[in-house]
Amino acid sequence: MRVCKKTLAFAFLTLLILTAIACGKKKSPLFEPSQAKPGSAEYLCNEGLAFLDSGDFTQARNRFQAALAKAPSNIDAILGMGLVHLNNRELDQSLSYFERLKELTPDSYDVYNYMGIIYLELQQYPRARENLLIAATSSTYKTPENAYANLAILEIKQNNLDAAMRYIKKGLEKKKNFPQLHILEGQVLEAQKNWQDALLAYERASTITYNNDPGILIALARLHKQLGDKDKALNILESSLGKARNEAERQTIINMIADINSQN
Repeated sequence: MRVCKKTLAFAFLTLLILTAIACGKKKSPLFEPSQAKPGSAEYLCNEGLAFLDSGDFTQARNRFQAALAKAPSNIDAILGMGLVHLNNRELDQSLSYFERLKELTPDSYDVYNYMGIIYLELQQYPRARENLLIAATSSTYKTPENAYANLAILEIKQNNLDAAMRYIKKGLEKKKNFPQLHILEGQVLEAQKNWQDALLAYERASTITYNNDPGILIALARLHKQLGDKDKALNILESSLGKARNEAERQTIINMIADINSQN
């Protein structure tokens, strides 16, 4: 089963999708027309995967639907449709595809991780925990850190911060350089008002992502401001403005800069 990488905005559902789809996975190969007969289900699915990689979900959906019309049990096409619906927050539709995928590939623990994400977003926490624990504790799941990150998010959503930190530590035991877990660690420590350790957690995430994630940079600036280093906070915010991925993120940075300047 191939899994596509897609860089998404920094938010809770985004983090869920990111840990499920992108991190710790190999990027699916770009579409190469010579690999399959034009018009075949495999050809259409390869196109869909390439569009999914590039973030064109409309074209990806069209290709996957066409592939399924030719081969209803095509695993990559079913996976692709599940991911398209998940990205679009069409959770019931996404769940139906992953349920179908579980029947076809019962030993694929990625599917349990995806289903855990969906149940978590549907606030069906017991079912989310069940699926995520199956993935996280499987001896054959290659990226259990994904499931542990999602388990941590589940606990954060219920304000069980100690439980969230427990899962974060378990995930880091599996993969210590997993930025999403360090981001979650920072969020938990920040919620506990442990400013200095939260700053260190965000700095670890920033180092792994090479300072390119505006969400992490905003968190770093927020912590430096909290710790009294307004100049450092301003420097980070000003350098991150050009990296904003959408208008909401850009406006957050501008508002934080204005707020700090108003206090000087």
